[in-house]
Amino acid sequence: MPPSSPPFPIWLVALIPLAFFIIFPLFWCFVVWLISQFSGWSRLAAHYAAKSPPEGKMWSGQFGMVGVASYKGVLTIHAGPAGFYIETPWLFRTGHPRLFIPWADIHDLQFSRLFWGREMAGFAIGYPKLGSMRLPAEIIREAPVPGSS
Repeated sequence: MPPSSPPFPIWLVALIPLAFFIIFPLFWCFVVWLISQFSGWSRLAAHYAAKSPPEGKMWSGQFGMVGVASYKGVLTIHAGPAGFYIETPWLFRTGHPRLFIPWADIHDLQFSRLFWGREMAGFAIGYPKLGSMRLPAEIIREAPVPGSS
């Protein structure tokens, strides 16, 4: 007759889901924060953190890039006469405060097509350059930029 193993502690069964609900959100926040550091979002936030609620025409669920990080379908962009606001949903907000980028701080604008045909507008931000972005070209073209009528 084989020796019997000690009984499995029932408290351990309860501890596993509890640990998941504590550790996973902390891990998620760390990863999202890390993306903000590598993409340059945090550097832009140091100069361009929005101090007012967004205004202007809104595009939600947009693809874009900040630095080297791709934000696929999670960007909300509001474009107004003074500039544009860009933000992520609350699930990605750790390290990603809402930004307000004045049109005057955008330079080196270049249009290009992705391999599946979508046209993107890439540009540098700030003087001296603090970061870069790529957003759908229609947002830049339709935005109410002063003097573009």
